[in-house]
Amino acid sequence: MSPFAFLPPSSFPLVPGICLGCRTVVLAGERCPNAREHRVVRLETPAGRDQLLTEVWGSPRPRRRSKTVSWAPTIEGGNPLTDGSGLATNWSPLVWAVKALASAWRRHRQRPRPCGAPVEPPTPTGRSWSGRALAADGQAAGVLARGLRLECERAAFSPVMLRDGRCLNLLLELDDGSRLQVPAGALRVEAADGLTDQRRPSQLVSYLRSIDPLRTDSPLAATADPIPFERAVEVTVQSGDRVELLGELDWSPDHSQPTAGYRSMQSIGVPRGPCVLRLLAQPHAGQGEVPRPP
Repeated sequence: MSPFAFLPPSSFPLVPGICLGCRTVVLAGERCPNAREHRVVRLETPAGRDQLLTEVWGSPRPRRRSKTVSWAPTIEGGNPLTDGSGLATNWSPLVWAVKALASAWRRHRQRPRPCGAPVEPPTPTGRSWSGRALAADGQAAGVLARGLRLECERAAFSPVMLRDGRCLNLLLELDDGSRLQVPAGALRVEAADGLTDQRRPSQLVSYLRSIDPLRTDSPLAATADPIPFERAVEVTVQSGDRVELLGELDWSPDHSQPTAGYRSMQSIGVPRGPCVLRLLAQPHAGQGEVPRPP
């Protein structure tokens, strides 16, 4: 099941794109929310897919050579069982096996290394606001937002191969009683390591194909995978979780709240531009608040 199955199907009717700079999943037809100069490609077209493959694995010619060479078994000095030399002292079966293992280890070490995101998303300007995440009016309580990060430990530049985050309409009830409203859509969702979950690659098959319709599961096509990963980190925000929103806000009177007069009317804030939703604590899971990183 896709990690974003909690969203209505109409939320993302088209195949989203991927930013070549920070590897953020971007809604179809939109720019990268982290930097307007970042290029965004869609993997449903061969041209767009090849651009991401070039960023990850290099130019097409080395990719073809590595796909051919990395899977070809090579044993230095020949095979003593078939080259007519017999079992001479210099070619015992044990020596032949050691050479075969050494050759396999060398191919393993020399296999192509993918390149992760060369650019980290910038931290949004503005202050941080802490409070409790709540479902918007008319919306069932449950999962409100989810973030996903795919990582490859042996990648160059950065282990991050893909970032994705999405949310429903949600409200943040701040400690001073005021509220923030985050509209549904793409959202950067983060958490400390103690509040993240791990997903198996087999659980992300349908999700990856929704982003990369031309994807193949053949192991021989290792360098034809534009999103290679070994680790999937997931962050889930549910109703009642304590969260922190970082970004700039626009404030306006909150007419949905009862008030005794104009001067006592509360305000509601709406993010202006990119923002980050960070999970601090999950009371329903018995997990305390995690301190902010320095």
